[in-house]
Amino acid sequence: MMRRVSGIQKIVLMAAGSVMLVGLGCSATQVALEKKDLKVQTKMSQSIFLDLDNQIEKSAFLEIKNTSDKEIDFDTPVRKAIENRGYKIVDNAKEAAYIYQVNVLYVGEADPAALRTAVHAGYGSAWGGGAVGGAVGYGLGGTGRSAALGAGIGGFLVGATELVTGSLTKDVTFAVMTDLQLTEKTSKGKKIHQARVASTAEQVNLEWEETKDPLVHGLAKSLGGLL
Repeated sequence: MMRRVSGIQKIVLMAAGSVMLVGLGCSATQVALEKKDLKVQTKMSQSIFLDLDNQIEKSAFLEIKNTSDKEIDFDTPVRKAIENRGYKIVDNAKEAAYIYQVNVLYVGEADPAALRTAVHAGYGSAWGGGAVGGAVGYGLGGTGRSAALGAGIGGFLVGATELVTGSLTKDVTFAVMTDLQLTEKTSKGKKIHQARVASTAEQVNLEWEETKDPLVHGLAKSLGGLL
């Protein structure tokens, strides 16, 4: 049987709700100030060092695969980044001094902690796509007296929450994660370098369309910069 909510109980709950909403507003303001500028970073699971004596031959072969669920043009910016280093892109891998093989593993909103773990795991390691792009959710519920009290001030909390959340900010991180295999031809044979490379873009209320280009081009520049 549902109990009636007294006037005092309503006042107490309304006061508690007001304090909670003020706290939300302060937190949102702090996040907005700290994350107002777009921050793009690239991280590698390990460093790659090439044989300096072999860099006289400036030719490269490029193979890019995309096994993520997003369609992005990654070939063009990587190709341009390599060419900007003075290297010629050739169509035959046998004619290239360097062979770039890149697989785009993940593109989208990402959980920073899970992404760090995936990058640290290194080239070819298993990774949880659901964890990297994990969503954050919450649930509220109650029974008996708590439910009755909640129902008593439901109108107030819903209206006030909508007022505050309309201006709330969200710290958003987008990422592009790749596996890279760079084969270097030397006088003694071949050296194969492998690494997991990811670029992240972070900002308040960030949208994919506004960060796609700086994110993809930042990662491409890092890959091309290995030469």
